[in-house]
Amino acid sequence: MKIPLSGKTKIYVVAPAGVATGGPEDLHQLAESLRMLYPVNKVLMHYFPATVEHPVPATYKHFNIEFAQEIEDNEDNVLIIPEIYVTKFDAYQHIQKVVWWLSVENYYLCPPSLSSAQRRINNVLFKLDMPHHFFFNTEVKKIPWHLAQSHSAFEHCKERGIDNVFYLTDYASQDFLKYDIDETIKKDIVAYNPKKGLAFTKRIMAASPDIEFVPIIKMSHEQMADVFKKAKVYIDFGFHPGMDKMPREASILGCCVITGKRGSAKFFDDIPIPPDYKFREHWFTVPRIRRKILTCFRDYHNQARRQIAYRERARKDMDTHRSDMQHAFSFDAQI
Repeated sequence: MKIPLSGKTKIYVVAPAGVATGGPEDLHQLAESLRMLYPVNKVLMHYFPATVEHPVPATYKHFNIEFAQEIEDNEDNVLIIPEIYVTKFDAYQHIQKVVWWLSVENYYLCPPSLSSAQRRINNVLFKLDMPHHFFFNTEVKKIPWHLAQSHSAFEHCKERGIDNVFYLTDYASQDFLKYDIDETIKKDIVAYNPKKGLAFTKRIMAASPDIEFVPIIKMSHEQMADVFKKAKVYIDFGFHPGMDKMPREASILGCCVITGKRGSAKFFDDIPIPPDYKFREHWFTVPRIRRKILTCFRDYHNQARRQIAYRERARKDMDTHRSDMQHAFSFDAQI
């Protein structure tokens, strides 16, 4: 059953206060899309915790989404909650609740979805690669609607007995679509995100003193684009709790993407690149990863062509996102 909207519905989208990362950006993009697709409805951000004095990050002010400190708890309204806050809105008993699973691992490993003891045990199980034994709050299943940002999240919901789940992708910033790929300026550079899988990335760097690695950190979209336009390779050995934006943004600008096999990266539907660009994170795979990087340097044109499908899909993700929304929501002005 779709999420019902009427002419009286107010839609609240919950986001962490003052935080500017991929997940909060997704939530602001969702609010913008809701406002565009359903102009009759009032769409409001609700920042958690509500006590933060300046909750809107400067990066997201251009969305110009009104925010509400109070939520009107009645059955006409809809409350969209990211999975990490799913237990923080139990007091609201009448509003129609929707969980958007932007990640799987973050639900189990980050506050405040579970108790501190449960999170500690989940962290141990995560390090042992035993996610099927994670503690799961079965109360989540009572929430009537669920959205999954990735195929890995969709499968997770099904495995946990959540049946009413819709696929709802996000999309890379449209800033990256302004540029064309120019092979003449490509250089033998590897871009990487030092917030993702840095320990293993350092092993690759230590084994490759002849390769230039450029960290993507504290950069504007324009600065990131300048790096991606020149780099031939982007590597990401994080745990991919959902479909991360940065690999897609790098791909849009012509980088050959190399990843690990954790989280959503192990799903071809989430990162649709040939399997020889995905590696397990062990000491014995470091030489193979190094060889793959050098192959991408030496044979860039042909290697980049092997990832055209991923690149083209990333360019169309906004259209897919809004199509997914129309499959998940239904509007009836007469209700």
